[in-house]
Amino acid sequence: MNNKFVVICGLFIVFAGIVRAQTPETVEKVVAVVDGEPIMQSELDALVQSIVAGQGAKFATEEGKKQLAELKQNILQGMIDRKLIVQKAKKKNISVSKGEIGMKLKEIKSRFPSETDFEAALKKTGVDIENYKLRIEEELLANRLVSQEIQSKIEIPANKVMEYYEKNKGKFTRPEELHLRHILVKEAAEPTETKKKIDGILERLKKGADFSAVAKEVSDDAGTKEKGGDLGLVKKGETLKEIEDAAAKLKTGEVSEPVHASAGWHIIKLEEKIPGVQLGLVDQIEVQGEKVKIEDYIRYGLKMEEGQKKYEEWIKKLRDKAVIELR
Repeated sequence: MNNKFVVICGLFIVFAGIVRAQTPETVEKVVAVVDGEPIMQSELDALVQSIVAGQGAKFATEEGKKQLAELKQNILQGMIDRKLIVQKAKKKNISVSKGEIGMKLKEIKSRFPSETDFEAALKKTGVDIENYKLRIEEELLANRLVSQEIQSKIEIPANKVMEYYEKNKGKFTRPEELHLRHILVKEAAEPTETKKKIDGILERLKKGADFSAVAKEVSDDAGTKEKGGDLGLVKKGETLKEIEDAAAKLKTGEVSEPVHASAGWHIIKLEEKIPGVQLGLVDQIEVQGEKVKIEDYIRYGLKMEEGQKKYEEWIKKLRDKAVIELR
């Protein structure tokens, strides 16, 4: 599916509201009735199409047909759940203002390069702007209800956070980092020329020449040459295995023997070794570009996990109390 439609289609996936067919003469098939409110075949078909668009070949096989049938059932169940949630929100007199709807619409539009791109994406879903605003309203209603009924009632005590941390300490470490420099010598047409260049570099380094200065002068790595061959701080798995293995054997300040890898021959210097450390609950980690305390990160995850369980129990009760007719 085209990435431009992720926002719009994502809204429909969660709340399953696609406008009905535009021709009033069309007699539509009802696929389900939820406490007196119908779900139309056209709504289901449009939503399914928005999800599987461009993946026709995937669903052409026998296995694919089974997957598509299962997908349709899951989408229909989502549409039923959506109606139940919105119905309950309205019964509880939960409301959202036009200003809130406008702010949400503005946020969604901001994810597109321009207003024109947004309008084009919306047009391809078959939904006009007024109907789209109704879907946004339902999203906000549902979110507000779920927040009141579930999220606001969940508290994660400190002992649960500590218990998770103790069981998953390995996830919260700052790995060892090596500050490396290198000199790259690419393969010459004649192997003897390559060896001659490498031997000359090693001889200069053994006599005390500054590694950074030599790298600036002779390294074939255009990306690091002007920086004196500086590779910066490197964690395990972030560089070529050949370089990683050679660097692991070095002491601070030492220079390796030539190491052959895909780009040629590397001479490596270990500038500094920064040991890995175990992080505590008050330490911060980066999550989606933001610094977050580990304690808060764990508590949020546990709250989401507990919230999912509570949601499943809650929505099941709504289903059990409702009159749902599948056709």
